Amino acid sequence: MKKFTLWMVSLFSLLFIAGCGNEQQPVQQTQSQTPTTEAPKPASVDVEGTWQAVDFRDTLEKVFLLQYDDAASRLKATEALKDVVPVLKIQGNKVTFEYTANMSKFLDAYGDVIGKKQFSYKENAINYIVGLAKTTYGNLKYHTVDWNEQTSTIKSVLKNGVLDTKTKTITFPEVPNIFAVIPLYITDQEKPIKYQYEIVGDTMTIKAERILKEQNLHLVYQMKFKKVQN
Repeated sequence: MKKFTLWMVSLFSLLFIAGCGNEQQPVQQTQSQTPTTEAPKPASVDVEGTWQAVDFRDTLEKVFLLQYDDAASRLKATEALKDVVPVLKIQGNKVTFEYTANMSKFLDAYGDVIGKKQFSYKENAINYIVGLAKTTYGNLKYHTVDWNEQTSTIKSVLKNGVLDTKTKTITFPEVPNIFAVIPLYITDQEKPIKYQYEIVGDTMTIKAERILKEQNLHLVYQMKFKKVQN
């Protein structure tokens, strides 16, 4: 009788433990299947309006990486233009790319470092780059330029850009540039040039891409803009 009682106690103990394990399993499965919630994305603003460039230094660094072969020139040029803030203006399907900037620091940088390999005197280097800018602007059909030689201030407007909200693209008839001699792309001969755009919250990113098969390079030229609240 004592053996039977011990055997029954052992059996009930096993059943109790097994039952507890079965009850706990659904709880564990329920916890593991609980979906994770993601933070909601900010609502995107309307594309129409005025957009001011942000982090433009990043764009310049990418441009100068291929334009100048030495680090000193790249650094000097980027620092000289760090205060330039281009603006996109979008009204309906019409787009302009414009900026106003004082080019004195860039001209000094060109004379002191960038043009030093080509010219013995700073003044000659500056005269060369200013002359090249004037000639280049004279050959551009869709840029209007106001250049003040006394103050080295320039106001440039690239017009006739076209917005397509279906394909999410902005197409310019000529490559956007700074002071004519700094195309914001690998070349200034891409006419027209098409940018893909994306808006997240109040920030718009536009980018143009180029694949160089021989060099096995995929180049992405990107600019960011923040919506100006009226």
